Amino acid sequence: MGPGQAPIILRTRLFVSFFFRTLRVRRYHPMNEFLRGDWVMNAMMRWTGRLAVMVLATLTVSGCGGTGQIPIGGVGLSVLCPNVTGNEALAWDYYNGQVISFPNGRPPVPTGGVYGHPDFPLLGFTYPANWTPLEVRDAATQGVTVVRNDNQALWRLVFTTVPGVPDVRQIRDTEIQQVLNFYGFNGTADQIATVCLREGTAEQAPGTGIVTTASNIMLRSPGHTMIVAIQVTPFPAGLGRSSVTIRAMAAPTQEFGNRAFDSFIAIDWQMLVGDDVSSDRDLDGWLDQFDRAPDDPRVH
Repeated sequence: MGPGQAPIILRTRLFVSFFFRTLRVRRYHPMNEFLRGDWVMNAMMRWTGRLAVMVLATLTVSGCGGTGQIPIGGVGLSVLCPNVTGNEALAWDYYNGQVISFPNGRPPVPTGGVYGHPDFPLLGFTYPANWTPLEVRDAATQGVTVVRNDNQALWRLVFTTVPGVPDVRQIRDTEIQQVLNFYGFNGTADQIATVCLREGTAEQAPGTGIVTTASNIMLRSPGHTMIVAIQVTPFPAGLGRSSVTIRAMAAPTQEFGNRAFDSFIAIDWQMLVGDDVSSDRDLDGWLDQFDRAPDDPRVH
């Protein structure tokens, strides 16, 4: 197993353990502030929040497949999309659940600041210098948009619940428009090119019947590149609601690959790992298992 494979196993383990632990513990605390009087909906919200950082590892798409490892910063090709290379290929494959080999076993460690969502402790990470987290928070939604201070790059992750089962493409297109609005785009549709597209479904664990529908796209508008990834997961039968996970990231096209590696993936990675196999105690960018001095950031 390569060092980049550990999170896939951890995500599977967390999916099983977190789901049953949440339902078992939370139902005995209906007045918990987070549950807001509705333990079922919010327990599912907490579970799907953790699930969202795991589902990309299991997405199955008709006509797409394969597992590959691509080099960092080189001319490696995506195993899923022939239109991207290097770190853009890494980003596309990573956000579509492919196994990636990182130097030192992990991406860089952002050191600009620490963020934790007040309603959703699982949504916590360090972010790069000169970026600012903007909280997204209401009764049905928890999330954050992290914006670079020059307003030229952003990373966004939002969890929400909605009635029924919404159309994943409509949500995706709405998010695309929000990113375009962020950049003040006022051009025409023919100025926006689809670079990569991947859609499909995944059952979250065998026999659960809980199936996520996903629509992931990479687009280029004049001067900028974005990835938008949407997942819709219906709650169990009878609850009448769905969990929606929204991911978006964008930067100037000439630097998108670099920002995908040292900012977007660097943030996401922190929510995929969580035990000794993935530990980096001194935060020097080297996993403890590869670090000669795991408690001394000056020595790797």
